[in-house]
Amino acid sequence: MKTSDVYAAKLAIGQALAGMGMRAVTISEVAGTKPADSRETFRRVTGKQSSSGQTPTYHQWFLQSKTRRMHGAALCLWYVMYRNAWEGRHPNPNGIAFLLAYKLYRQVLGAQVADTDNELTGERLHLLIGKGFERNWRQITTGAATTFDHDNLKIMSCRRCRVPHLVAAHHVSYDCGCDK
Repeated sequence: MKTSDVYAAKLAIGQALAGMGMRAVTISEVAGTKPADSRETFRRVTGKQSSSGQTPTYHQWFLQSKTRRMHGAALCLWYVMYRNAWEGRHPNPNGIAFLLAYKLYRQVLGAQVADTDNELTGERLHLLIGKGFERNWRQITTGAATTFDHDNLKIMSCRRCRVPHLVAAHHVSYDCGCDK
């Protein structure tokens, strides 16, 4: 692919992310586009300016409810599935995997948590995938921990119901309380 084709693919990912409400800062990081292009894409798609402000930094948020733990794990697993499928076949396998995983989340689980404290936004997904698992995404399915500075997370299935959850990385066994 020519460089312009590669960047056009990144812009297309950015456009889709903007359509799902992700801010320009997240679009730039996920799609790999220039900040000015991400702001323009957001404005063109939504008709308004991208809001400024901090993106989420508190990864322990995922551990504060069972819904967040399950949804975070599902998103990570979907991301790995898509990333493996697109690796070597797309100029931005991270961006396309992120986009497709988040789109699937919104279709399958999003209505259950829309506009609630448990809603996993694109910015929260980027915190988990882009910051936490950025270097070891391939090992997510085998129990690799995130690479935050402290209090890391990993995916572990409940020993009773076998449903995957995000848990603190120090767990060697996990019970989600499914029988209570």
